[in-house]
Amino acid sequence: DFTLNFGWLRNDAHNIADGDYNNIPQPLSTVGSLNAQVDEIYANQHRNWELRWSNTFGAVDVILGAQKFNELSTLRSSSQFWLRNPNSIFGGPPFFFRRLPTQTVAFPGLYSRDSDYTGYYGSLQWQINDQLRLAVEGRYNRDDLDYFTSGFTRLQVAVQQLVPMCPATPGGASSCGLTANRSQSKFTPRVSLDWKWRDGAMTYVTFAEGYKPGGYNVNEVTELASQGYDAENVVTYEIGAKTEWLDNRLVLNGAVFYNDYTDQQVGVQRVDPSGATLSAIANAGNVEIKGFEIE
Repeated sequence: DFTLNFGWLRNDAHNIADGDYNNIPQPLSTVGSLNAQVDEIYANQHRNWELRWSNTFGAVDVILGAQKFNELSTLRSSSQFWLRNPNSIFGGPPFFFRRLPTQTVAFPGLYSRDSDYTGYYGSLQWQINDQLRLAVEGRYNRDDLDYFTSGFTRLQVAVQQLVPMCPATPGGASSCGLTANRSQSKFTPRVSLDWKWRDGAMTYVTFAEGYKPGGYNVNEVTELASQGYDAENVVTYEIGAKTEWLDNRLVLNGAVFYNDYTDQQVGVQRVDPSGATLSAIANAGNVEIKGFEIE
């Protein structure tokens, strides 16, 4: 059997929100509180091709396949910040915070990630006898990711009123753009052994490896050298049983498992050099997951 799958997706979203959740005026000129308006346009599109071949050779089932995946994700940010009190002393030197919102934002921030993935995989299942079945699987992954960011922050433009320019001069913020690339490849295997010790009762043991590529945090950054994060890897072990009892009126399943992560990617809050707090991805030092489940 040959199977060819193709998928295409495009999603666009325009998000406008009151970023600080209130519009309370601030009469005191000595206070530097800010209004915040979020204005972001997200666009995401991807294409996916997969060709798969399967065949049976007696007691052996074989699957071979190849996959190609492309994705482009972009963010166009025109978010603004300005003083609640236009007469605030922070609107003058040495801060020069913006006193009023601009009607049109001439320099929105642009961010993008272009992903190109190629994968080759195979599976072999061998029915050794009426009771034992062995499955051996593997996948080779190749990820090529390109990142782009404008090189300035919305805080610089909307609050400090710096003008994006290339090259940057005193009083300006760099708009030359920053790029980075992350290319990685990984082979991930999976092996499982099933033992059917009676009709309606089976015990299994599995070993597998998983992988997620690394990348860069690009949102609201002025340099990329320190914004990279490594690939996430996991090794998993599981042993369990699936059983039926009392003429199939009772189903009892259970498993114990152990997952050992290396460089697991976790969401964090970071403070960038401009003082803004932003969401980002970082690698955890060590993560282990141990547990059991019963049904």
